[in-house]
Amino acid sequence: DTKPKVEQKEDNTNSKAYAFYLEAKHKYAKRQNIDDTEIVRGLLNKAIEIDDSLFIAKSHLGKTYSDVGEYEKAMKFYSSALRQSKKIGDKNGTGQILLFLGEVYYYKGKIEKSLDYFYEALGIFEETFAKSEIGIVINNIGLLISMKGDLDKALDYYEKSLAIKKELDDNLGMATILNNIGLLKSDKDDLNEALYCYKKSLAIREEFRDKSGIATVVANMGTLYWRKGDLDKALDYLKRGLKIDYELGDKNGIGLSLSNIGIAYWNKGDLDKALDYLERSLAIRKKLQDKNGIAENFNNI
Repeated sequence: DTKPKVEQKEDNTNSKAYAFYLEAKHKYAKRQNIDDTEIVRGLLNKAIEIDDSLFIAKSHLGKTYSDVGEYEKAMKFYSSALRQSKKIGDKNGTGQILLFLGEVYYYKGKIEKSLDYFYEALGIFEETFAKSEIGIVINNIGLLISMKGDLDKALDYYEKSLAIKKELDDNLGMATILNNIGLLKSDKDDLNEALYCYKKSLAIREEFRDKSGIATVVANMGTLYWRKGDLDKALDYLKRGLKIDYELGDKNGIGLSLSNIGIAYWNKGDLDKALDYLERSLAIRKKLQDKNGIAENFNNI
């Protein structure tokens, strides 16, 4: 969702390269496993080989790496794409890449730097009156404000973003924000309201076969059931999310799910299983330098 719903193709863009990019973008949105991601990367590389100036293909290629925790690879593509978008004065393209960069810095635990990129992107989108993109970046800023502890201010951002997504009839965008509102309600100990938001988000994601989004929501639902004391139900949801994470090759998601499953087993008194899951999670998180480990949703492509 960080990409405009309607894209304007530059007149000097190679049509064949652009066709590869569009095919890749569509397939990535519908991906079901890591093999689909590899096919997408192949299509994007073909587009770049044909037309190296097609920076949107580079930024989306970077996103395929960021989404599985390979942040350094992602940054190389983002940096190249950002230079090109600024050179030709494509403001909305620049704004989108700034969103992607902000997401990477979030996962690296650099919240303030992430916020800087999001606010810079918001300024661009407000200047160009890009309403969909404004809704996206407001959600992302709300997410980080929530992490900083200002839940009322974060909810205000979420509600503004949700209103934009409803106006634009963007169902997956609404699912993203509902998940984040669920997290916020959980932080406020309003567990029933949180579960209501998660279920609404999950229903939309299942309707659109948004596998990555499903993994995020079921992970959060598992954590919520753990907090409600239903550990068996919590494990069912957490293991469902872990299975999808493995299928998609999402290292960040795998690390998070392993950790949450370990905590659930610890609460059940099964310390051997708990230690196994937690040690596996720790190894992944150290490799990723993941300092956050919460299944929250940024708006993605």
